[in-house]
Amino acid sequence: MSETIRLIRFDSIGGASGDMLLAGMLGLGVALPDIESNLSKLNIGRISLKLEKATDRGISGNRLTVITEHSHAHRHIEDIEKILTSSQISPDVTRMTMSIFRKLAEAEAKIHGTTPDKIHFHEVGAADSIADIVGTCIAICKLNINAVHISPLPIGQGFITCEHGILPVPVPATVELLKNMQIIPTDEPNEMVTPTAAAVLSFMNDEFKCEQKNNFKIIDSSWSIGHKKLSTRTNALRVTLMEYADSAISDQSLVLETNIDDMSPQMFGVLTARLFENGALDVFTTPVFMKKQRPAILLTVICPFEKKESMLDIIFCETTTFGVREYVVNRTTLQRKVITIDTRFGPIRIKIGEWRGRIVTKTPEYEDCVQAAVKNQVTFKMVHEEAIKSFESK
Repeated sequence: MSETIRLIRFDSIGGASGDMLLAGMLGLGVALPDIESNLSKLNIGRISLKLEKATDRGISGNRLTVITEHSHAHRHIEDIEKILTSSQISPDVTRMTMSIFRKLAEAEAKIHGTTPDKIHFHEVGAADSIADIVGTCIAICKLNINAVHISPLPIGQGFITCEHGILPVPVPATVELLKNMQIIPTDEPNEMVTPTAAAVLSFMNDEFKCEQKNNFKIIDSSWSIGHKKLSTRTNALRVTLMEYADSAISDQSLVLETNIDDMSPQMFGVLTARLFENGALDVFTTPVFMKKQRPAILLTVICPFEKKESMLDIIFCETTTFGVREYVVNRTTLQRKVITIDTRFGPIRIKIGEWRGRIVTKTPEYEDCVQAAVKNQVTFKMVHEEAIKSFESK
């Protein structure tokens, strides 16, 4: 029995907003009452969802309106965390939601020259935006999504007025969040991708990004219609659910290599970190002997083909090498998924690897174990062993 990849694809025709993302996923079979009952656990006032059919320039789809008791509130990241941790929302939804809000806080902090904890969310901190984000994370879990593909996002131009005054479109937070994602500039004089949608899509791209395969099977498709009337196109988003069954994934990657014999060992730590941050699949060093028996380091970088130029930029700028070798390798990887389990030290994510329908490896996430060990004042080893034990007893 093979593991099924359940992929959701977002095709943005006229941009994306938080309500459009959730509306599109509701059209894939997620029950509206399930979302509403989970949102009621947030204890931020009554939240109801109004889902109706709408048509824009000949495209028919779901239009979602979030109705709340309190339309606006200024909240900090710690307020969002308190709302989630004091609720009965599942650990997976809590983790995803917090990751999205942290992305938002980090983007805003960078723009305003401060720290994420000092950022207070305006529109995004309101109950309706919280509902959009939490609802979308709930839908991801309900649909068992473990892969995402996002087509290039169209962005508008011009200016908008907000609490910070007049800002260019797309607004600074959206630009920051969409770094490393594909966009299509348009002549539409409106904001097309909101900061909420940018944060959610950026998170999905980091968490679930999947290389497209030719043999995915379409399971369902849905359209969502936004509330904005655009000048040049329909304000629509298509969301498609697809499946692909396999117990292993085969692909090709690029290997970059260079021998270095005249660089301080201290510099390799920074180099390795930068390569990983910019998309390297693996980076490692091997002691070697060069001509005249000089000891040296063989630097090896494995990366996707599309990351070649950024990898070369880093290698040439951060090392003393004069040249880099490259060649293509085939890779076979286990089918992977990440689940969250509850332990006596708190929730811990575990990466599962399957081969031909059976679990062959399970690895607790390092950062989760470190945080739990610090929080509970126990050893990393205790948390790691407890996570494995809790998983095996499920």
